[in-house]
Amino acid sequence: GCSVVALGGKIYCAGGYDGNSSVASMESYDPATDAWTYLPDMPTAQAYGAMVTDGTDIYYVGGYNSSSLTYSKKLYKFTVSTGVWSVLPDMPTARNFLSASYVNGSIYCYGGFNGSSTLNTNEAYNISSATWSAKASPAVGRYLLTSSVVNGKIYFIGGFPETGSTWNEMYDPVADSWTTKSSMSQGRYEHSSAVVSGKIYVLGGYSNGVPLSDVSEYDPVGDTYTAKTSILSTRYWGGADSVGGVVYLVGGNGLPATMSFIVSDDFTNLTTVTFDLALNTRREIPFTANYQKRFWAVKFTGSIVEGVVQITGWNLDYTMFQRRN
Repeated sequence: GCSVVALGGKIYCAGGYDGNSSVASMESYDPATDAWTYLPDMPTAQAYGAMVTDGTDIYYVGGYNSSSLTYSKKLYKFTVSTGVWSVLPDMPTARNFLSASYVNGSIYCYGGFNGSSTLNTNEAYNISSATWSAKASPAVGRYLLTSSVVNGKIYFIGGFPETGSTWNEMYDPVADSWTTKSSMSQGRYEHSSAVVSGKIYVLGGYSNGVPLSDVSEYDPVGDTYTAKTSILSTRYWGGADSVGGVVYLVGGNGLPATMSFIVSDDFTNLTTVTFDLALNTRREIPFTANYQKRFWAVKFTGSIVEGVVQITGWNLDYTMFQRRN
């Protein structure tokens, strides 16, 4: 539920949900030094909002606060040169799970969820006049989608409800009109996207109850999709942007990539058996006659928990296994 944007050769990540509550923290990542830096917190904790940049400063809009159980209409500005957050005029419609993009002096905010309804609302904030205005909306609302700008056009891709998760619709801010583009072959929501050299990379997400790891490259010129190398493990509810032709995928939720069982024999010799994890798949541990089926530990690897780092953890809860003789 974090929001991510690239500016000045760095990746900025703000807000999100840490498993217990919405957070206000903001950090920047410098690819040149491979290091993260804490920055001043947002004025309030928000998760599942949207963040954009005008090339100078950063704007965070909408979101959800788990403590107050409120959907946000707040628009915050982070002045990069001073490291100060400021509060701008509220967005007319409170919502989270929206998507936002910056084009020619305005921030366009589309879709989202307000606690009871799926929204097709499209509202634009003009930075110079500090005013909001209603814009043309598509016929169907959605949330948990992404938006990407190529040549001044905004491409809104995927989203929920499930029946529309293959959507790709282009919004022209000048004409204030929508055009339906080719649908994705793989529907998805809770995914991420980033632009490199005029092409949109759609990363991971969730579909029909299954988390995804696949990557699809969308070419707006040819209106076509090309499959690319999958991310290291399933990832959804993260954020992405690009720096120097490289896409960075930050935060989110995922599943372990492998599971290892460490067992011993009568002579306390240890051995490790590792499986690739797959949903709804039953796996047997291939014990030999010399082993007494004695678990020492269960190890999950490749589970992405935070940041851009894969970590390894130990799980000593034996109740999740059924002994078979």
